[in-house]
Amino acid sequence: MSAYFNYDDQKGYNHRRKAAKKVVSQAVYDNRKLFKEDKYSKTRQLGLQSTFVKNQIIPTKITDQQLEATVYTTQRLNFEDEDGKDTVKVFQITYDGETNKLVKIEQQGIYNIAVDSTETVD
Repeated sequence: MSAYFNYDDQKGYNHRRKAAKKVVSQAVYDNRKLFKEDKYSKTRQLGLQSTFVKNQIIPTKITDQQLEATVYTTQRLNFEDEDGKDTVKVFQITYDGETNKLVKIEQQGIYNIAVDSTETVD
């Protein structure tokens, strides 16, 4: 997941898909919803940067050679060289032990904890 979440310029953002190629199936690699194109170069224009912080993986199903899990990925987002804010994104994934690749990655939303401790996924 670090290949997907680490970028500090437009070139790095655009390279995320290629950087993940070795660990994802062809179907995931071809998923344009997951690997959105930055048509207007907003990453460059706004000086957006992202750093992978950690994953929390909660297995939900294990069968033969496949593991399904909910993954909470923390990334730090910031504008160029400024202090960032951590964001937690929620994914449903399927890992195939036979191919050693992620064969399904679906973003479920962004996990938020409010001041009153209520939890939501946007």
